[in-house]
Amino acid sequence: MHRIALLDRDGLFVEICLNGYGSSYTIKWYSIVNRVLKMQKKIDKNFVVIGCGGLGCYIIENLMRLNVKNITVCDADIFVDSNLNRQLYATPATLGALKVVTAKKRADELRFKGGFTAIAEHFVESNAERILKKADIVIDALDNSASRLVLEDECAKRNLPIVHGAVGEWIYQVGISLPGSGLLHKIYGEDANDTHVPNYSFGVSLCAAREVAEAMKLATGLHSNLENRLLVCDLEDNTEQIVEL
Repeated sequence: MHRIALLDRDGLFVEICLNGYGSSYTIKWYSIVNRVLKMQKKIDKNFVVIGCGGLGCYIIENLMRLNVKNITVCDADIFVDSNLNRQLYATPATLGALKVVTAKKRADELRFKGGFTAIAEHFVESNAERILKKADIVIDALDNSASRLVLEDECAKRNLPIVHGAVGEWIYQVGISLPGSGLLHKIYGEDANDTHVPNYSFGVSLCAAREVAEAMKLATGLHSNLENRLLVCDLEDNTEQIVEL
């Protein structure tokens, strides 16, 4: 069996497999290179990141380096001492500064070429229309279940997908809530009580990276097996599972 690998003008690998007699051949198309080329181009989508803390900072950093069209960030909080252990934009110099303003300064520092809108407000039902108006993909970087339920309801009204992520100690979870799925309502329930546990920088950054990866799949039309499902990763024992809800 002889194999010839070629690169066609559209950036797709063509593998031609010839048997020893040359009497037949099979052409296999691989889209790996095409996917890479698509990621190298400008991602023509508007991303809205709700939350600019532990998850949000790493999500924003990744999006800016992926050359996306536009980023909107919503968070009313300022950086405090307790953020220093896990929030990327928290430094001694930024303590007391609004998180979204610090993120905008980071965008300027990186010479981010896309649009960047910083909204120093908590996400609530009354400002949802203004914040989500131009959104294509919404990324959840919140830290409480009540706000997540409001976010899911408001995104469902506007037919917007949400990439969800959450972290607690050694465990993180990621999933995609498509409009009408109610994934976050299934996870947290209407009467959920939040229990705050320590978060570690490695878990936060990994969760954020997985969220951005899922957002890129939505943005570029790639299939994700996390649509309306939840990936749960335990970094302590290195296990992960996909949960149907």
